[in-house]
Amino acid sequence: LPFGYMLIGKLCRSVTGKNYPDVRGTLEKTPSEKLDLREGDLVVVKSREEIVATLDKTARNRGLTFEPSMLRYCGKPYRVLCRVDRVIDERTGKLRPMREPAVILQDVVCTSDFGPVCSRSNYLFWREIWLRRAEAAGCGSGCRESTCGESCTAKAMVGV
Repeated sequence: LPFGYMLIGKLCRSVTGKNYPDVRGTLEKTPSEKLDLREGDLVVVKSREEIVATLDKTARNRGLTFEPSMLRYCGKPYRVLCRVDRVIDERTGKLRPMREPAVILQDVVCTSDFGPVCSRSNYLFWREIWLRRAEAAGCGSGCRESTCGESCTAKAMVGV
């Protein structure tokens, strides 16, 4: 493991008692998948193995990091809260477009399982390639149940 991962792993074990999981992939260029997800769609987070297969050596897919704390959500169903196509750069305060949109899942927030405390319960951003559509009972693929009714582009970044 590179020095940074060793240091993070050692710090994590000393503070939380848990091992820092290595979720880095091996790809040079990461794949993309378009599911055209919208708010209310029911999805299942893919398995760790399926997600790692989409990541580069820095645990990113098209620039978006898959954090080890996201592993707790693998294999479970969630509703899409909203799409994110712009984010606030916290260093500059400027609104920036994302090259490839992400989605936010309902009731899925940073839990700080393997790192510093996430005091704002930030929403986690998900690439569509890390998700699959789920069949809702009696509803079929693409079932939608409106959950927010408004764009949450900027809301997601300020932890509201």
